[in-house]
Amino acid sequence: MHMLLYNFPPVSETHSRTVSHSPIIPNTCLFLCLSFLLLIVKPAQITHSRYRSATYFSKEPTGLVHVFIDNSNVEIEGKKLISKLEKIYENQLHIDYGRLLKTVLNGRQIGDDPIFVGSRPPPNDSIWRELTSLGCRVTVFDRNAVNQEKEVDNELGASISDAIQEYKRPGIIALVAGDGDYRPELRRALLRGWSVEIWFWDHAMSQRLKWINVPYRPDLQTTIMYLDSYYIRFIYACGRDNSRRKKYLEINGDAVGTWGNEHVMEFYVNSNTFCWWDKANSHSFYMYFENLEQWKEAKCWVKKIYPEVQELPKGKYYHSLLFS
Repeated sequence: MHMLLYNFPPVSETHSRTVSHSPIIPNTCLFLCLSFLLLIVKPAQITHSRYRSATYFSKEPTGLVHVFIDNSNVEIEGKKLISKLEKIYENQLHIDYGRLLKTVLNGRQIGDDPIFVGSRPPPNDSIWRELTSLGCRVTVFDRNAVNQEKEVDNELGASISDAIQEYKRPGIIALVAGDGDYRPELRRALLRGWSVEIWFWDHAMSQRLKWINVPYRPDLQTTIMYLDSYYIRFIYACGRDNSRRKKYLEINGDAVGTWGNEHVMEFYVNSNTFCWWDKANSHSFYMYFENLEQWKEAKCWVKKIYPEVQELPKGKYYHSLLFS
């Protein structure tokens, strides 16, 4: 039988000479100490790994814009506001979605097909057909018994999550919505190096969207873009002005049979004027304005584009334009 003897030096000698110990026990103690430290440090690393610098998760940003639009809220809240500002009925207001996308992109390159999610009632199949023709991915849900549309928020949030997982390099998320339920998805996007823009109406935007509140990263915030400042670029009115407060330019002739919003809105936008027109029949087209100067400018614009048009006196101040 063999015995392992370990001789400890006397206390008086511990400070006077170097002691030669067997490495077995000290190494075992060192291993146990390191293991204990790992048990403490590892959970802390896991807890805070979500909030490391965004560059940890991503590569160089692409600059591409990925657009996500809650169609129902944009339209409902927008019509409430614009009907008061322009003194017009809500059912006369319409959104040009192509121009809305153009406004959000602002000359930047789009990253993928825009995502539109909406709800019904009211059913408006023409809107969904228009969006599909623009190359958008459209999803429509029915509202529940208490007129809520939570499925819309969930679907749009899931689409944002899909984008930040699918694309290895971060881009720009442009969310056209105002509900605070999108915070978790936007927080993750910010942490992965994505830029986030919120486009919505000031009066209806949730305060929770204005301050995403990323823990440990107060520098990560969204960019807020209020649609109130841009509405004349994509919202227009169609119908008769029954108040008779507006100045109007009357244009007659077979040529106006194919006229619509796309023919006149560019003029209104360039003139920084709200677009309002009416097509009484296939031969008569009316353009409405706030003052006589806008009316004169529109008349010159039509005559410049269509030199063959004739100007006919109609009353003391108004002239109509006639295509021969």
